Amino acid sequence: MQSNISLLQIFVSAIIGGTVTAVLYPIAKYFFVRWINTRKVKIKLRPADESPINEHISHPLRITNKGISTIKSATCFIFIEYLPEDLVPPNQEPNIQAYRSNSSYQWLSLSWARVIDDKIRSVTELNVGDEADLNVFRFHKRAEARPLLQIASEQGFHKSGSGRTGRVLLFADKDYLFKIKVTGDNIFPITKSFRFTYKVCSIQDF
Repeated sequence: MQSNISLLQIFVSAIIGGTVTAVLYPIAKYFFVRWINTRKVKIKLRPADESPINEHISHPLRITNKGISTIKSATCFIFIEYLPEDLVPPNQEPNIQAYRSNSSYQWLSLSWARVIDDKIRSVTELNVGDEADLNVFRFHKRAEARPLLQIASEQGFHKSGSGRTGRVLLFADKDYLFKIKVTGDNIFPITKSFRFTYKVCSIQDF
C-alpha cells in the first residue's frame, strides 16, 4: 500500500510539474516581460525642430525603451480633441495636403521620424536602450493669416512631390488636448496626456 501511495504521489507530482513547466511558466514569463517593458517604455517631451526656410516648427515626442527586451511592432496613435470649425478648408491652404474628414475623438496612427530604406514607417522595433522620435505636430507660421497645426499621419507630414499626406490640418490659434498611445507585441498599451499650447507654441504634459 505504501508503495502504491508513493507511486501515486510521484505520478501526481510529475503531472503538476509538467503542467507548470509547459503551461504556467510560459504564461507567467509572458506577462512578466510585458509588465516590465510597459513600466520601462516612456513617452517624453523633446525640443522642437525649427525650419526658418520652410517657416514651420516640428514638435515631435520621444519614445524610450529601457525595458528588458526589444519592443516588437511598436506603433503609436494620437487621440485629439477639436471642433469641426477648427479644420482648415482646402481653399484656405491648398499647398498643404491633409485628410479632410473629421477625425476628432478617434485613435489615429502616427509615424516614426526615423527613415528606414528611404521610407517613413508607422511600425518599427525599439531595441533596449533605443530612443526614437515620433512625428506628431508641425506648426506653420503664416505672416498674414491664422497659423496652422498639421498632425502627422502614418506617412509623416505633407511633402510636395512625395505623395505624403498629413493626417489633419487645424487652425493653431487655440490650445489642443491630446493623448499618445504606444502599443507593441510585448507591452501593454501605454497612454499619456499632453496639451499643445499655442501662445508658447509648445507641447506640455497634461
